[in-house]
Amino acid sequence: MEFMRWAVELQQFPTVEAIIRRFGVSRATAYRWRSELGETYGLQQLPPNEHALLRCGRTASVDGAGP
Repeated sequence: MEFMRWAVELQQFPTVEAIIRRFGVSRATAYRWRSELGETYGLQQLPPNEHALLRCGRTASVDGAGP
């Protein structure tokens, strides 16, 4: 319940890393919670995680211009 309240208050979809930092849960639990949040919102595909973007060589710049 606390997770859902926190997730609704965020300006963007939570990343696995943010969930782990905020709630101190395992990576598996964070992925499960994130997946269930996406199902609650009816999303077919979840937004990417921070680490997934870095692994693909993509980084988000502050001005939105990209790499």
